[in-house]
Amino acid sequence: MDDAKNGTEKDEAEPSVAEQTRRLSEPPAAPGRSSHELEEDLRKTKASLASAIAALQDAETRLKISNEEMTALNDDLQTINAELESAKKQANDAGQKERLLATVLMDTSDAIVVHDFQGRISTWNRGAEQLYGYSESEALRMNIDRLIPASSRAAMRSVWARIEHGEQVQSREAQCITRSGQTVDIWVTFTALNDPNGRPAAIAKIARDITERLRAHERLEEEVAHRTAALNEQQKRLRAILDSTSDAILTIDSAGKIESVNRATERIFGYAADEMIGQSVTMLMPAPDRDERDHYILHDRQTGERRMIGVRREAEARRKDGTIFPAELAISEIEDLNLFTGMVRDITDRKTLEREVVAVAQLEQQRVGQDLHDECGQQLTALALLADSLIQSLSGTLPDDAELARKIEDGLKDVLRQVRDIARGLTFGEVRPEMLSTALAELSRRLCDAANVRCTIDIAKGLRAHDISEATHLYHIAQEACTNALKHAQPGAISMRLFPVGEAVVLEVRDDGVGMPHGDRREGVGLRIMRNRASIIGAELTITPVEPHGTLVTCTCPKRTPDSSRKTESHHGRKKE
Repeated sequence: MDDAKNGTEKDEAEPSVAEQTRRLSEPPAAPGRSSHELEEDLRKTKASLASAIAALQDAETRLKISNEEMTALNDDLQTINAELESAKKQANDAGQKERLLATVLMDTSDAIVVHDFQGRISTWNRGAEQLYGYSESEALRMNIDRLIPASSRAAMRSVWARIEHGEQVQSREAQCITRSGQTVDIWVTFTALNDPNGRPAAIAKIARDITERLRAHERLEEEVAHRTAALNEQQKRLRAILDSTSDAILTIDSAGKIESVNRATERIFGYAADEMIGQSVTMLMPAPDRDERDHYILHDRQTGERRMIGVRREAEARRKDGTIFPAELAISEIEDLNLFTGMVRDITDRKTLEREVVAVAQLEQQRVGQDLHDECGQQLTALALLADSLIQSLSGTLPDDAELARKIEDGLKDVLRQVRDIARGLTFGEVRPEMLSTALAELSRRLCDAANVRCTIDIAKGLRAHDISEATHLYHIAQEACTNALKHAQPGAISMRLFPVGEAVVLEVRDDGVGMPHGDRREGVGLRIMRNRASIIGAELTITPVEPHGTLVTCTCPKRTPDSSRKTESHHGRKKE
């Protein structure tokens, strides 16, 4: 506007280009004018031309600027038009999404209701029709209070007030009244709807019928309660059974921690249950078994070879007061629970009885041996003297009869020697640890003399048994093994070895006889006696066939705890007395 105004003022001050051109085209002034006037006119004419040219240039510049502005304006219009098209498309997409969302919300099976804080309903979908029983047209003319039980309306109004003040309200269980008057359990979610100013203006509620779910939950709770009661009763009965047994029963986790014990465990070991639960099971073991337990269990689980799990074995256990007692141990694995159960039986009385039986048998053997030596030996000696006298009397008159009498005398002497060897073996008493090698060597010599078999012995230099009881029982085990071989195997040779393996003492008796019958699992008296003797000293006895024929008897005696050694020695001594 300012440029136009300035242009108008300039036109009024100066003649237009057309006017100036007209003037130039007019004939010159009449003669008689002076040259000065003509020059003045020419000067004015030039000035007018210069002014006209400047005006043309200014107009051209303004026209150029106007064209550029028009181009920029056109670009802006195109940009605005593109933005309008994009906005229109987005509005169409948003409208389509809103229509889809509205369709979903209207057709969903959940009841969706929108009402203001006075309870006036403004939105009612098909799920609401199905739940409450009112059509949309009916619902839009009623207040939401009609759907709320009278006892719950005040509480619900309080919830509305909290939402109106901008507070978040958690979903919850509630009840509603349907058109038929039925009370239905529902799960309700509240959402505040804000006006353009951001203030809550209405409440959107989503309700779902949970009547069947609650009934199913109640039935499940009843079933759980019933099964829990049954399990509690079963557990009570099981606990009563476990507590009534005389054997200690423990459950142990994979780390070796005790999880539960029965009353017998408390009685046998002297600990209260709360002193054992959560502690390592090694608290119930003496020192050697503590180190071996984890190794054996790990070996069983990795290799499948059963040395500890699923095998009943004898071991030593330790009471709270520190005393060591013999026990029979059985460990089972519960794979699904990654647990172990251990059953421990105190076999002190059984071991005592075994020792007494062995001691009585040994005393009886000594008595029989003494009787053989005293009675049979003397009679055989007398008969041998009579035979010698008979030889003397017959040698001059009846030489043939004298020769027969001499044979009788030789037979009596052989029988006398065998009886004395048997008597010496039966009356053999305690063997001191340092004398075990000598006693075995003497046994080997007697076998060679009496049974006409080749008997060898190999004893590690300087080896001795751990105590008197071990030495005595090892000697008698070797004696019994040799006797069984001579009776049943018809061997040509018997060998005995005594050697150390770590801190253990190992006795081996091998024969080259016919061996044990294949598949025959029966055990004779001799074998049972050997097992009893091995059990008394805590040794492991194995009997295996050897190739190409024969039998190997192995007795391994681990180093025993001082308490158990003293207990065995003192008991052995008492029985001997």
